Amino acid sequence: MIIELDSVGSTNTWLMQKVRAGHKGPLAVIAKTQSAGRGRGSHTFYSPPGGAYLSVLVQPTTPPERMYTITISAAAKTAQCISQLYGITPDIKWTNDLMYGGKKLCGILVQGLNMDGRWYAVVGIGVNVLNDKLPGGAVSLSQLVNNPAPPKTLAALIAESLQKPLDFADDFEYYKAHLITLGKKVRYLYNGEAIEGIAADLLDDGALVIQTKAGPITARFGEVERI
Repeated sequence: MIIELDSVGSTNTWLMQKVRAGHKGPLAVIAKTQSAGRGRGSHTFYSPPGGAYLSVLVQPTTPPERMYTITISAAAKTAQCISQLYGITPDIKWTNDLMYGGKKLCGILVQGLNMDGRWYAVVGIGVNVLNDKLPGGAVSLSQLVNNPAPPKTLAALIAESLQKPLDFADDFEYYKAHLITLGKKVRYLYNGEAIEGIAADLLDDGALVIQTKAGPITARFGEVERI
């Protein structure tokens, strides 16, 4: 089931409220705008008219401590949907951004929710489609292709893709093949700490190995920015 809204504070918040109210079946919500779109941590996600903004309810087969693998699958599937509709292939920046030409095209936020002993993942996705006014460092599909398909078409395709059983092995292969983080000097931000190093490897579960002056560290959560 896909619910369409003109405007909402946050599609993730809306969907999580539905789950807390007792909804258990497949569900996705698409909005034309968000007034309080969310990113990782305290980041906001600019959500004016012209973007594809959606959240999809997923009941994973993986345990909650491996929720980061849902982000890997969501990034891979969203990139494939964009490629299918628009004929371009986004790059992936670990862990949850799709990029094109070094600019941000899409952001992804996965949040976990435990209800009565069952856990759910709410996958929030925002893609710049027809947006003509964007902050610096961002790009929209309308700047990259002629006559792009409307946001609703892309949002519905992504929602349909994520409501199918997730195949992490296939998603991981696609993700790694299009990852642009490896080999780059990065700053890893997690729990208020900032650690610099080289993104050296991607483990089979999607974790990023960062070689620092003090030795390698393994990142499964948090944010990485290129220096």
